[in-house]
Amino acid sequence: MRHKQGFSLIEAICYVALSAILSSLLFRFVAKNHIDLTGNTKQCQLFIVANNACDSFARDIFQAPANIKKWKEMKDNFLVWRAKDVDIGFYMKDKKLIRVSGNYNISTNKWSKASRSCIFGSLDALRFEYKINPAGDCITSVEICINYEKESIVRNVFLKNEV
Repeated sequence: MRHKQGFSLIEAICYVALSAILSSLLFRFVAKNHIDLTGNTKQCQLFIVANNACDSFARDIFQAPANIKKWKEMKDNFLVWRAKDVDIGFYMKDKKLIRVSGNYNISTNKWSKASRSCIFGSLDALRFEYKINPAGDCITSVEICINYEKESIVRNVFLKNEV
């Protein structure tokens, strides 16, 4: 009887081919799941940032005066009000939600001594809606609608009562 030592060439080729097939199947599975998870992570991060933007907006609006005379601009995608000694505003520019504080001149539509900050950067559309009391002298609530990447968040904020 003869003893074999090692592999024959055909066995080695079969081993390499089988290893290549299994490796490619495993790589496809891992790559597909990685791409899906990366997409889900991006959507979750956008959702969190959009909610943080709405929370920042809600915090400022909650502190805003209810008296309609203290509101300088009230448009669908731009609003400005006077809070104590500074004007605060929100608007959309270059697909970004911008918060501004400073002095706003209504006649020139310009800010002076302004501090701007981007609170959300992937905006497709922005809309503000206002609810005014029946007497027409006070704003009762402001609704913000943020649209981004086929998603939307709507937040309705009631203004703090002034005594």
